[in-house]
Amino acid sequence: MPHAIPKEYDALVARYLPLPAHPRLFATRDMLATLRARFEHPDLKPFADRLVEASQQEPSIAGAEACAYLYLLYGDAAQARAAHDKAMALATAPFDPQKQDVSRDIGRNILGLAMVYDWCYDFFTGEERHYLIGRMKQYAAAMECGYPPENQGAVTGHSGEAMLLRDLLGAGIAVFDEDEEIYRLTLGRILKDFVPARDFLYRAGRHYQGNDYGNYRFTFDLFLVWILQRMGFESPFASMQDVSRVGYQFLYARRPDGQLMRYGDIYSSNKRKFGEYWPVSGLAEMALFGDAHFNGEFFLQAQDRMPGRAEVIFPLLFVDPDAPRSDCADLPLTVMYHFPTSGMVARTGWDSGINPDSRVAVCTVDMPEYKTNNHQHLDAGAFSLYYKGGLAIDSGLYEGRDTHYGTAHDINYNKRTIAHNCLTVYDPDEKFTIYDRATQNDGGQFPPYHSYEVRDKEQLLSQPQQAGVLCRATLPHARAPRFSLIWGDLAASYSRKVEGYQRAAVFINRGEEGCPAALVVMDWVRAQRAEYTKKWLLHTMEQPRIENNTIVADRTDWRYKGRLVATCLLPEDAQMEAIGGEEREFEVDGVCFPAHGYGDEYSQEGGAWRVEVRPGTPRQEDTFLHVLQVQDADNTLAPLTAAKVEQPGIVGAVIGCDMVLFNTYHGPRRDVTLEVPDGVKWLFFAGLEDAFYRLENDGKSQVIRVEAGECAICSRVVPGKLVLRAEKDDFF
Repeated sequence: MPHAIPKEYDALVARYLPLPAHPRLFATRDMLATLRARFEHPDLKPFADRLVEASQQEPSIAGAEACAYLYLLYGDAAQARAAHDKAMALATAPFDPQKQDVSRDIGRNILGLAMVYDWCYDFFTGEERHYLIGRMKQYAAAMECGYPPENQGAVTGHSGEAMLLRDLLGAGIAVFDEDEEIYRLTLGRILKDFVPARDFLYRAGRHYQGNDYGNYRFTFDLFLVWILQRMGFESPFASMQDVSRVGYQFLYARRPDGQLMRYGDIYSSNKRKFGEYWPVSGLAEMALFGDAHFNGEFFLQAQDRMPGRAEVIFPLLFVDPDAPRSDCADLPLTVMYHFPTSGMVARTGWDSGINPDSRVAVCTVDMPEYKTNNHQHLDAGAFSLYYKGGLAIDSGLYEGRDTHYGTAHDINYNKRTIAHNCLTVYDPDEKFTIYDRATQNDGGQFPPYHSYEVRDKEQLLSQPQQAGVLCRATLPHARAPRFSLIWGDLAASYSRKVEGYQRAAVFINRGEEGCPAALVVMDWVRAQRAEYTKKWLLHTMEQPRIENNTIVADRTDWRYKGRLVATCLLPEDAQMEAIGGEEREFEVDGVCFPAHGYGDEYSQEGGAWRVEVRPGTPRQEDTFLHVLQVQDADNTLAPLTAAKVEQPGIVGAVIGCDMVLFNTYHGPRRDVTLEVPDGVKWLFFAGLEDAFYRLENDGKSQVIRVEAGECAICSRVVPGKLVLRAEKDDFF
């Protein structure tokens, strides 16, 4: 029975009507010469060889597509007949409805049928086409998106993957002459719901679902563009520049050990062992942008890992082997992500491949204004540090021998604030509910949208903004900054128990042998009541040592040789407690929610220890100040001394030759006078209004302009008196 097409879809789809001739799915007649040349190119030969192997296999998606593609390129009718026979066999393929995520398998089968249908169109009879269309719709009805494809949301969830954006859209294009319904229902919903949500979220320059699921799901947004572009249409997204910047997230997240920095739910660690290069999905699809960095990463990755047979066809369709290639060495060391999912990744350098002995340090700080739930965590303000191993880690396990999505460990620990290097404020009467299930009180951030996946842009914006970045800065040079700052207001991420909360984080690229990098973190928090316990959290893999006000944690498993030294400078009466070890590693409010990985050889980084720093006396308002420095675990040099700097309206720290200050005074502009200690060569002062400032030091005077949104100055200084005063805005 035909399904009604919503009228609001008609005008949207009218601009993208499929071409009248076949082929038109991923390829048209005028592209075939180019595709043949790429198929025969020596750099793509491993992919071509694998496709030829697949063409000789028994009925399978890969085999059917391979035969159809060989016919498309070379016109061999025997290959078309083989593709036809395999497709007809696939049309009766059964699927186990109880299999986890079976919709992905069903959708891939639909796409395979569509590719053969389109590329070998003349080899099917009218009756066979009618039969295949019916089977495609039956398969679609068995998927999570349903048919018509109106189930699930357009922001997160499985329907935001291949089901609509690639598989049903491809089917609709293939069968459009005989049946327009699939195409109009699918593309109509994509243009109405999916595209507006991504236009909004991709303004950030990164994917909101993390470094694993974000990478995977981003791939299918690119498929949408490829499918339409290959028929001659422009991208439906408002800004392809915004879309292209999302791809850089997965380059900046790369660690020197071949893994990625953890952000959101991580599954790659469950599949990859230590010493294996974590693959980035969608690099072939990123060829859309003609970017040398994506192209370089694609061929680097292809040296060690070929796609599975069912996916090998996409590089042959999309990748230009003659396009320029580049590693990441020419990229800026710091990337800032913006509204509506702000954050920062700062590095001390770039490496290619796997080098656990690398001296490159990587730091991440996340301050998202909006949360979409699903695979995103309740971790506003979370930071992490890598140097010769994960040191300040994002703890918890997404999947393991006894845990997965939605289990007790996942909803009580893994996705919660307690599992991250964040701040918690414990109200003993607060209740947390995840997926309508009562969960443990971790003192952390409150889940928006009742924890459920966000359906569309309208629902996303129906909740108040949960954070706001006050300023960012990369100084003195944007391409290779010594200081990288992000400062945010995070109070709205919590419930009413938190009346005010700001976190400022400054990553220092020191470039020195004993301490190549440091992170200064300042937290100001005001609780609704003084008795609500505040805790500053630091997660580590190995048991930390607490020595007075300093935490030392090494990372020495596998080939790691890193050390983290964290000094607490405020509060002055801070109390520290290490929590972890067997039966306490995932403890929340006195209850442990155990989880076990797949084995020590896998690169899972669930963590086993955390240090909780809390004020010694209950107060409604507190300031926390920590300096974290990274070193080699076998370093014979003592850590750098971290010293507090404090005067009315200013708090900060000196570490080595760097002095980092935060202006916490919010009144009228005033002069600042301070003493630069011996050994200090650099001043970084954050929290300033946009204005002109005169800095006087060592008998010299200079005028520095603070740009809007930057709020910081950076300057070379010498020991002695320093005066900073605001000049008139129109100084020049």
